Amino acid sequence: MSRVVFGVRPVEELVRARAKAVQVVYVADGYRSAEIDSAVQAAKERGVTVEFRPRQMVAELAGNVVHQGVVAITGEFAYATVEEILGHLAGRTGLDLTNLSHRVPGWDLFEENETIPYEITFLRSGPPGPQVLAHARHLSEQHRNPE
Repeated sequence: MSRVVFGVRPVEELVRARAKAVQVVYVADGYRSAEIDSAVQAAKERGVTVEFRPRQMVAELAGNVVHQGVVAITGEFAYATVEEILGHLAGRTGLDLTNLSHRVPGWDLFEENETIPYEITFLRSGPPGPQVLAHARHLSEQHRNPE
């Protein structure tokens, strides 16, 4: 089963980090921006096929969520067994695990006991910069005030 990654930054990061895993990048007709051009250029430089397709097709691939006009189709998800995950985490303290889970930018934007939207998990890992935080805030507002 293939996976779909959507959004300009996630697609660009995917093609930069794991170009061989990307089957194709689709750009919706009519979507143009410097950010999309950068993602397309990164894909082409790494030998990833880029195709321009109807907006409706791109929207359907993304599951009719905000996709920013770009989706990437990548290989199967690498599943791990519970034993493998626990083995990887062996020797870590509860605080270590809490710190690992709180690296997602959404933790900085939500109050205790609020739901963090799934889309936030697609944001860049590591210390979030101003653009990432702005994007996370935008996603959180969409989650709090769906149209």
